[in-house]
Amino acid sequence: MDESIMKSNKVVAFTLMLFVLLISISAISAADLNDTDNTAENVLKEDNVKSSTFLDLWADVGISESKLDLDTDYKFNKTTDVNYIK
Repeated sequence: MDESIMKSNKVVAFTLMLFVLLISISAISAADLNDTDNTAENVLKEDNVKSSTFLDLWADVGISESKLDLDTDYKFNKTTDVNYIK
């Protein structure tokens, strides 16, 4: 009879540890979902962004050797970008 009680205790202990493990994993996952980066430095504001044309973008791509950092907002300009109309 002692063996059956020991087996039962092992099953209960194993089930309890598995339950705690699953609860802790879901809590960690929920914490990751709520972790957002709301810093103002990472958001481009329309006031702070200089605007260039598609012609400027084409020139920037042409002079770049391997890497192009886009630090401007490229917008279509009817006078300078007429060649880009389909």
